[in-house]
Amino acid sequence: LEAVISQALLPRIGGGRIGAFEILIATPAIRNLIREHKTYELPNILQLNGNRGMQTLDDALVKLVKSEIVSQEEARRISSNPKEFKKSLEHQPLTL
Repeated sequence: LEAVISQALLPRIGGGRIGAFEILIATPAIRNLIREHKTYELPNILQLNGNRGMQTLDDALVKLVKSEIVSQEEARRISSNPKEFKKSLEHQPLTL
């Protein structure tokens, strides 16, 4: 296992579709968590390793909404945690 990439397709504002990606790179720490059946810790690892190219689906959704590519309603609809998504949307600065 080298990486896991998950994609969700969302309607773009103005037409068409765009992918939002969750990216997990199989670092030694990630592999260890999987071996030890501690997959519940993976979302935290994804958030803390953005500098390594990892991101949660909700982080990708926040970027798309803040860039005005996807509506907030569509992004919230597929968010894994709508309450946390809303908080992130309010507090996370736009970085592309």
